[in-house]
Amino acid sequence: MPTTASRILRNGLLAAFMLGALGFAYAHFAGVWFDSKIGDREAPIGGAEVTEALQWRVPLTMAAWGFGLVALFELFASLWRKPETLSPSASAPVPDAEVLLSELLDQAEAAERERAKS
Repeated sequence: MPTTASRILRNGLLAAFMLGALGFAYAHFAGVWFDSKIGDREAPIGGAEVTEALQWRVPLTMAAWGFGLVALFELFASLWRKPETLSPSASAPVPDAEVLLSELLDQAEAAERERAKS
């Protein structure tokens, strides 16, 4: 489980940061668009007020949704992945393979010697 938690933290924070920056830009674009559409007309609020209202709401919402979705997908992916085993038995087959290989080489050399004698 620590590997899943580290993946969620690493990927989630990256996604949250990127989406927060994108949300900050969207809030400013919304303020500029609102200001251009209002023009010289009388309006209860202007583009600066819209930008100020959205300046923290949009980036934080986008970052939270991004982190939440990454966490959800990483949890689903951890169910799909096989668990990692860190037991020393994983390195045990290597000496067995070496012993088997040396036995096969010895048999091949013995067979070659018999062929050379006859």
